[in-house]
Amino acid sequence: MKEQSMGRILRRIRIEQGMTQEALVEGICTAGYLSRVENGSQIPSRQIYQLLMERLGESGYSYAYWQEEEEKEQTCRELLHALQTWQKEHVDEKLLKLQKMKGAQDIRERQFYGMAHVIWLYMNEAIPQEDYLGCCRTIWESDAQGKTRRRQGMDKIEFAEMSEVQLWILNNLAIGHMWRGEYRESASILLRLCRYGQKSAEDVRLPWSVRAALCHNMAVCLLEMEKPKEALYFCDQAIAILQKEGGLSSVLYVLRLQMEAYRMLQDMDAYYRAQTLLHHLNCHLVKEKGSRAQIEKRLWDRRTLFVIF
Repeated sequence: MKEQSMGRILRRIRIEQGMTQEALVEGICTAGYLSRVENGSQIPSRQIYQLLMERLGESGYSYAYWQEEEEKEQTCRELLHALQTWQKEHVDEKLLKLQKMKGAQDIRERQFYGMAHVIWLYMNEAIPQEDYLGCCRTIWESDAQGKTRRRQGMDKIEFAEMSEVQLWILNNLAIGHMWRGEYRESASILLRLCRYGQKSAEDVRLPWSVRAALCHNMAVCLLEMEKPKEALYFCDQAIAILQKEGGLSSVLYVLRLQMEAYRMLQDMDAYYRAQTLLHHLNCHLVKEKGSRAQIEKRLWDRRTLFVIF
């Protein structure tokens, strides 16, 4: 959902027209101000935005349009948070607000809504695990390119050409395969996503939360395949990302996977070290968040999967 934004559209049109930042802003604002607008850290005033678009000869993107887009983007973020924290009532409320996205011209908006709706149905036990893959595949193939990519096979997919929404759908396709016991198919998708995540870390194409979630899900898949050594590698990758960027509750889930991998390897010293650290972090998180029941409900689930980035 982040591909279309006020700043990115401005930057794209400016570059297409071969105009420098200095030339565009002359007599309107500073180049530094425009730079902040283009990278998304500054929302321009209505007057400045309109003057910049007039100089670019573009009148199709009104300020009112972007105000509506910003509100929609905020609702999307709230929806993802509600899905991530399993707040069913809030998910229902946000989906109702975003209903127009079902018929949107932009395929990314339709796919975003579709994927969120499928997860909501799963949360409410309206979709069994064995049907989850089919639902995700329907959303994936709602894009004409999705059918082409499926015929070409996973090895031919160029992830760099995809939106974050499409990567999210692929992650859930992998989870759908896992839930049907098709671990090789799941691992094939997740491994390529993880490799793409590692490459994209340098130029920040993918947020840290996405990269950590992919490593976590890959570790779960490898444990299901009874490959604890390989699972530990991806656990270490996920923890390294989370330690650098911050994500305490997610570290707990990864430590839970580490414990299981060590148990499978019969390395009980490492198992108890991970258990001690997990208990310490869990107590700290409960102190911070004050919701032991909710934390432990998901933490001690056998293997939590991240359907949300």
